Amino acid sequence: MRKTRILKLIMKQLGVKKGEHFQFADQREEFVEYYFTDEAMIRVDTETGEVKESRTTLNYLLSDNCKIVRVIPTNARLL
Repeated sequence: MRKTRILKLIMKQLGVKKGEHFQFADQREEFVEYYFTDEAMIRVDTETGEVKESRTTLNYLLSDNCKIVRVIPTNARLL
């Protein structure tokens, strides 16, 4: 329950909705996207198809340096 509240606060801070795909403005890997679920922030490698829980730190997510760019999910781009 507490984890869900924290994730909702982070999503509000970043201005994203649950399931909305985004990238970090300063990330090096162009083939990596992120999105939030009720339980975690998910990292998707669109090149390999690997999906796993993100290990991005709370300090970074809540810092002023954290900027995001919304993207169209890869599977939607193929339609």
